[in-house]
Amino acid sequence: MWILIIILLIIIICIISNYEHKCITTSKYEIQYNKLLNNSESLSLVVLSDLHNNNFGDNYNILIKEIDKLSPDYILIAGDMITKRKDSMSGPAIKILKQLSQKYKIIYGFGNHEQYIKLNDSNNFEKFQNELTKHGVIFLDNKTKTIKIDNKHINITGINLDLDYYYNNNLGLTSDKIDFIIGKPQDNAYNILIAHNPNYFNQYIEWGADLILSGHLHGGIIRLPLLGGIIAPKLKFFPKYAEGQFCKDNKSMIVSRGLGSHTIKLRLFNKPEIISIIIK
Repeated sequence: MWILIIILLIIIICIISNYEHKCITTSKYEIQYNKLLNNSESLSLVVLSDLHNNNFGDNYNILIKEIDKLSPDYILIAGDMITKRKDSMSGPAIKILKQLSQKYKIIYGFGNHEQYIKLNDSNNFEKFQNELTKHGVIFLDNKTKTIKIDNKHINITGINLDLDYYYNNNLGLTSDKIDFIIGKPQDNAYNILIAHNPNYFNQYIEWGADLILSGHLHGGIIRLPLLGGIIAPKLKFFPKYAEGQFCKDNKSMIVSRGLGSHTIKLRLFNKPEIISIIIK
């Protein structure tokens, strides 16, 4: 009897998870920063993270239609659009980004899966980058892209951490180490840091980021009322920065629940998420 109940529960969970993988929600945030823009100005950003080559509809139309509703000034990629699989670079991620690049400016920060592929299949990853670069996608591999609005600077920096910092959060990443990797932030600019791993929130703030964009933890995979995200992809329970906005010293980190999953393809009460941010 109990075996049948367990089997039935597993079947129900699989059905719900499969359904949720095909749904998209949009979470909207508004950030005010008086030094940056005049009252009449704003900057619209869409953040995509952890797609892991998930497929949304015929010709990816579900995802693209949701982004079109937002009509952002820029699309920022917070990492892990692909997976570690060697064939993943010809999957949905590159096809979706090619379509989006026809309408939007795209800035791509790395996650641990991009870093893994870069190290272990460099030739194919270079082809992946070159193909998207031809379509106008800007890759931030420990680099900075500056946007000017009314003679004011918005610096968007993508930090590409060594894989050891994903496997061991106790390595002691410091603001000085971040300085070494990506340089110091510009004092008179608004500094956006694309940092796939949110576990170093305090260090990113100490470095000087005004806004941090992260993903990586897939919203905690299974989400429950009051408890939030239950488990991180590395099997750590109750991750602190599973999703949402975190604030310190008038600065923010926004963590995406991501758009897909890998290996164990499970999402429960945790629909894929697009992040929309208005800075004004």
